[in-house]
Amino acid sequence: MGSKYIRFSRPGISGIVEETGSNCAFDPVSLLEMPADGTLLCKNGNTVQAWKNGALFVKRVRHGSMLRAIRHIFEPPRPAICLRAAKRLAEIGIPTPHVTAALRQYRHGLPVFDYLVTQDISSTAVFADALPLTGELAEGLTELLAKLHAAGIEHGDANLRNFYRTNEGVFGVIDLDACRLGNSPLPRPRRIRELARLASSFSKLAAERGTAEPLPDLAGYFAELYARCAGIETDSRAYRKRFSYLAERKRKQHVRS
Repeated sequence: MGSKYIRFSRPGISGIVEETGSNCAFDPVSLLEMPADGTLLCKNGNTVQAWKNGALFVKRVRHGSMLRAIRHIFEPPRPAICLRAAKRLAEIGIPTPHVTAALRQYRHGLPVFDYLVTQDISSTAVFADALPLTGELAEGLTELLAKLHAAGIEHGDANLRNFYRTNEGVFGVIDLDACRLGNSPLPRPRRIRELARLASSFSKLAAERGTAEPLPDLAGYFAELYARCAGIETDSRAYRKRFSYLAERKRKQHVRS
């Protein structure tokens, strides 16, 4: 991500915007109004709303109660976390939607909404949960996860709906809110948690579609792929237990970001 970013501040809103977008032709605040056209909405939930604005994608997260808002004053804004993670991903050559703005809106000094504005990739990529559940897909996603871990990046929600394949066949990631960045490769226990989430996501989607799984032991299949990619053995009691728990857990509503 070669772009430069600058601090942005207006009454009741502050954050970071792309420097090339700081001229008079670009007003990030104008992007933050939810569109009247419902066809542009990607999600309209109690906490998260998301919509398309031209070539951009806007994700808004509501802080909720006053107690929660007070707690979030002392935490890094989620959009800022996403921007830092996107910069790190660019350094290691992993695609993620380009960030245009990361903003926080305030009312009476308390945070009300967080906004992340990124490029809209819907016309240039296919999300992994819409792709055929093949061994080739499993291998590509496992290679991507191993590359993240080797770079000290823990995605935080490694499931199929947060991965995509570009039109050029390269795998990328979205939804970086829970991303953790380190300066050394991830320790084995954290790798196990992430791989179990990815493998269970694959298994749950196969069950939802009613399609046959590529192998009767998907947990072992992904562990074998990961060992081949990363040179680290993850197949263990802890891994199997985590896989089983996640595979049986009810899937939550989601939003692309």
